[in-house]
Formats: sequence, structure tokens, C-alpha cells
Amino acid sequence: MCGIWGVSFGAKSEMAPRTQKKLVRDLFVLSESRGKEASGFAFNHLGSTSVFKKAESAREMVKTEVFRETLGQFSSLNGQRRQMMGHARLVTNGFQGFNQNNQPVDRFGVVCVHNGIVVNDNEIWSEGNYGPRASSLDTEVVAAKLSEGIQKLGFENGLKSLFERLEGSASIAAMVGGFDDLLLATNTGSLYYYFSKKDEVLIFCSERWILDQVLKDFPELQKQGVHLKAGDGLRLNAEFELAEFALSPSPGLSPGHLPVPKAQKIVSLNFDLDKAVRALKRCSKCLLPETFPFIKFDPQGVCSVCHNYRSIPPLGKEALREELKARGCSGRREDVVVAFSGGRDSSYAVHYLEKEMGIPVTTYTFDWGMVTDLARRNIARINGSLGQENILVSADIKRKRENIRKNINAWIRSPELGMIPLFMAGDKEYFYQAARVGRQVQAKAVFFCANNLEKTGFKTGFCGIDSGSEFFFKFRLWNKIKLAKYYGLNFLKNPRYFNSSMQDTMKSFYYSFGMKHNFMHFFDFVPYDEKAIEQVLLNDCAWEVAKDTDSTWRIGDGTAAFYNYIYYTVAGFTEFDTFRSNQIREGLLNREEALKLVLKENQPRYDAILDYAHTIGFNCEEVLKAIDRIPKHFPECQ
Repeated sequence: MCGIWGVSFGAKSEMAPRTQKKLVRDLFVLSESRGKEASGFAFNHLGSTSVFKKAESAREMVKTEVFRETLGQFSSLNGQRRQMMGHARLVTNGFQGFNQNNQPVDRFGVVCVHNGIVVNDNEIWSEGNYGPRASSLDTEVVAAKLSEGIQKLGFENGLKSLFERLEGSASIAAMVGGFDDLLLATNTGSLYYYFSKKDEVLIFCSERWILDQVLKDFPELQKQGVHLKAGDGLRLNAEFELAEFALSPSPGLSPGHLPVPKAQKIVSLNFDLDKAVRALKRCSKCLLPETFPFIKFDPQGVCSVCHNYRSIPPLGKEALREELKARGCSGRREDVVVAFSGGRDSSYAVHYLEKEMGIPVTTYTFDWGMVTDLARRNIARINGSLGQENILVSADIKRKRENIRKNINAWIRSPELGMIPLFMAGDKEYFYQAARVGRQVQAKAVFFCANNLEKTGFKTGFCGIDSGSEFFFKFRLWNKIKLAKYYGLNFLKNPRYFNSSMQDTMKSFYYSFGMKHNFMHFFDFVPYDEKAIEQVLLNDCAWEVAKDTDSTWRIGDGTAAFYNYIYYTVAGFTEFDTFRSNQIREGLLNREEALKLVLKENQPRYDAILDYAHTIGFNCEEVLKAIDRIPKHFPECQ
């Protein structure tokens, strides 16, 4: 999930001090694309290691006096063995404001940086004699277990014993007190390195693109980087000799835990919501209610959405193979990039392509601050078990969350259901970043994994646009113009929207409706079978589910519980109604079963809403009371 980097010089290295400084700074700053919430570095010289870390970005860190002094000392030691490594953090486990939760981690003589998520860290810690934990970091467990293994088994076997026990994803670099050795290892392939025995230089980082960018600025170095593949380890010893070796295979994953629903009301609504929802007139064929935008019913009670629905059958597995062949995919892992949110559909697609079709893939994740920790752990589980590299692009998460908070505060002053997607404007950058990552790795195909049943036209319907069953990125020009006009008028009506989020909002509109979407869509080819998908994820992938809902859909999205609460309490339906209705139309569910599911799935997820409020930084009770005051669309409330 994070960015790790490092350089090691031998006694014979003659790189100029100024060049060394540029090399280290470039590695550090470029790695920031994978995490901006904290950063740190470690300096090793003659077996002695010093560590500095802080809750600030790499760009801020390289300006600090301690970094400049350390880098000056590092670059002045020509003729001596020395090395530096560092970390750019995307926060998963542990609040970055508590500095022990940042990296590098120094534990039992091992200084370690780690990219990924270890999902069984508590189990590993309980098995050893490590004493109390100093942090919430899974990386602390990595360092402690590695230290134990090295003491008992030596460097290479100690590293193997660590990866035999880890579950999840891990790409690590480690330096050991009293030694000049450097250890690298990965079970996902998210490590790249350059090594020259002649020049006594080793450089490593988390992505090929970062390494390529660094190397092109140094003509004195040979330009050949190496991919440390999933399941491999590397040791650079005191004599500057490099040994690459295979790690022992992973033992597999423990089954994912079952959900334990628990929810408590935060506010009391001023009417009986469940009664009002049950009283709504619904389509006699699907589930859509009378409050759905632009809906009409025929004399038999069948809605206009059902009448206009056109089923698009999947093209099939062989058509997918032929399309990839036509695009020039040759089996290179970087040929196929899959946008991986950690949610249900993308998790299944990643597993299916690799295990069912034998197509090696690289995964890509855009983390804008609302990817849940649960989703991050599921990404780690699947990437780690399948040996897949995950290219993470991290936004400025603090700024993204501030923008959401400002737009929520603006929205509650003049609540319009059509303006709710503004809360998710910062997410749409994932289209742009997917295209960029595809270009960087020279991918032949970039996949998105939204299924064709989750079309939510009601969101633009509340803007006064009848878009039918189109995905938003396929909107016609006239609908794009009408949508832009709707947003413009609401901005003028509510000047509070003119805040620091404006840039995100405008970019979001362009990414959604302006840029070309030359992506492949997994479920255009593979049939969507919800029960089969859940069976594969829970049984074969040890996929973790949410504790506050029985549903497996949308649990990786930190915003979904909040905006669905608004739609439900104001209009009596959510995304689940549209999803289940499409399943009915496709013959995947009968109406009675779908209705039971929807009435259960639409119940407010108060725990998730509280987490969202805490993450964004608003008073949950006050905002929910404001939502309760919005005029309702229910007939009995009008």
C-alpha cells in the first residue's frame, strides 16, 4: 500500500556526492505517489543504523534540516559502505500522529520498511516472546519475527521463515544492527531494483516506473532495472555480493470471519421510516418505487424502467481471450492491469483472471481516503496469495477528506439529492490514474470491474436528467450539458460550494464525462452470478466481510453507507433497489426474494456512518438531524 525505497553503496563506489543526493531525493519524492500521510528514512553506516520519521509527506521531509544533514553525511562517505532506505506512508494500521505508528520500524535490532498489509499480525505476535507492542503497525510484527528468524536460522532462512507465516501482502526491506547486509523480499512482486557490482550500487523501490524515472537521470549507470518477482528474496552482503533466492510458499489463508450485525440508532426520525417505505407503490415486476425519478407505471403496474430495459448478454470467456490476443497481450504480467478497489466485484475479477483463465495481471488501486481498511486488507489477502503486484496511487488524503467535509457542510444548508455525488467527486480521479498507470507499464488492456447490474441512473435523475440505463461515462452530449447546467445553478444558489474542493469537482466532471474511457469491462465478458462470486471469495480467497451488514456489496466504499442513508430516508430507496431490480429483470432473482433482501439491506448502517463522520471530521448527530429535516418524497409526508 505504501512506497518503499533505498540505496546501498559499497566502499568502491565513486558516485559524486551531488549525484548521490539527487538520487536519494528523487527516490523519496517519487515514492510519495503511494502515500502522503507520513514518511521516514533510515541511515546505516558500519552496522549502525539511525531512524527518523514524522507525520508529514516526503516532499516536506526532504526540506527538513535532519534530512539534509543525514543526506550530507551519507554522501560524504565515499570509500565506505553505507546505505539509506525510506518509506512514504498510506495510513492503514495505526494513527500517523503517534510516531511509533510510522516507518521505518526499529525492533529487536532490525530496521524495516514494509509495503502491504499483514492480516494475521496479532496471531504472529502472540506466538513469540516479544513483549508488549510499541505500535499498532503490522510492520512491527514483521521486524520482530524477522529478528527472531535471523537469530535462529540466519539471514536467508530467517527471511523464509517470516514469509512462511505471513498472511496478506508484504514487500519489505530490512537492515540488521551490527551488519552491513540489506534484505529485500516480496510476495506480491512490488519491488524493483538496479544492481551494479562494478560500481557497487544497489537501488530499489516499489514500482518499475519510479525506478525508470530515477535511472534515466543518471547516465553513468547502466539502465537495466530488475523485477524482484513475487515469492523471491534478495540479500546484499557486506562484500557487496548479491544473492537472490526463492522464499518458501505461503501456507494459505484462514477463512474470512462471518458478519456479526450490530447497529444502533443515532437519531430518531420524525416519522416511521419502515412503515412509509412499505407503503410505497412499487413496480409489479421489479422493486422500483413511485419515488424513483421519471418512473411511470402501466395499467398492470409494470414500470417504465422495466419496459425500456435491454439485456446485454456477456460475450464469454473465449471472446475475452480473443480480445486480449487482438490487443497484443503476450502473457507479460504488466499487459493486463485491473483496477482493484478491494470490493466484491474487483476482487472476484482479479481472482478469476488469474486462477480460472491463467491470465497474469497487475492490479492498480487509487486510494482517495475513502477506501475502507477492510477493502485494504482484502487487497492484501488476494495480492499476497496470488503473487500479484499492486500499483497504489495515493491521493492527498487529508485534502480529499477536507473537501468532502466542506461539501457536506455546504450541502446541508440547501440539501438537493442531485448534489450528493459531489461528496464522491474526489474519487473520479481513478479513471485518469488508471490510464496513467496503464501507460507507465505499457499495458495492453486496463480493466474496470463494475458489473452491468449496478447502474444507478437515479443519481442523475435527481438532477432532472432521464439517462435511462446508461453508465455515466456513456452519457450523450445533451445530457452532459444539462448536468453541467444543473450543477452550475446549484453552485450559484449555494455559494458555500465555492470552496477548495472546486478543482476536484471540475476535474471529476472531466474525468467522468470528458476524457476517453478506453477501458475493458470484465463483466462485459464474464456472467455475473452473485452467489458464485461470494462462494469463491469466502471459500477460496478468505475474503473478509463487514461486521455491520450481511451484504457483501459496497462494503469496501467508506462513503456508501452515508449517501445511501440519505437516499433511503428521503426517497425510500437506495442503490440496492436498482441492483436487485436489475437482477430480477435478468432472471437472477425472483421478486419476493429480492424484496426481502432490499428491506434488510436498506437498513441504515449506523456504525459505518459513525466511522465515516469520524474520518471526515463532522458531527454525525447534527448532520443526521439536518437530513431528517429534509422534505421527504413519500406520499404520506407531502
